Amino acid sequence: MVDEHAPWQGKGIPLGTLVELMVCNRLLFVWSEAKAQEEAKSRDRHLQKAQEAFEKVAKNLNKYSLKTREKILERLESARGKQSIGQVFHYQLSQHKGRFRLPWHIDETALARAQQPEGAYVTKTDLPKGEYPAAKVFEQY
Repeated sequence: MVDEHAPWQGKGIPLGTLVELMVCNRLLFVWSEAKAQEEAKSRDRHLQKAQEAFEKVAKNLNKYSLKTREKILERLESARGKQSIGQVFHYQLSQHKGRFRLPWHIDETALARAQQPEGAYVTKTDLPKGEYPAAKVFEQY
């Protein structure tokens, strides 16, 4: 039985022989308005959740379990890590006379960078370009 994923089988090529295959793939870069809108909604939802977590930490600073640098940093990094957009949150934890302060902000430049690829995706195909222009590829998939 010939394995369809091993095109050299049944061709008289001895096992262990190096076979060079030429696979012609092409990448189609696509932007979808619907996908962009969906990703923007998701980003905004994640941004809101992370912002609420930062506000909660700031409100409860020096209270409850947020009395040590380690616990505060743990909570902040957890908030940043839970959301994919967390890297846009920047903070500076400081301590003065035994009390912690937490100025924080959203880095607008990083947020704009995070928004750039929204709606974009790549389709990889091995369909021949001459027979399958981009529009026809999308009909196939």
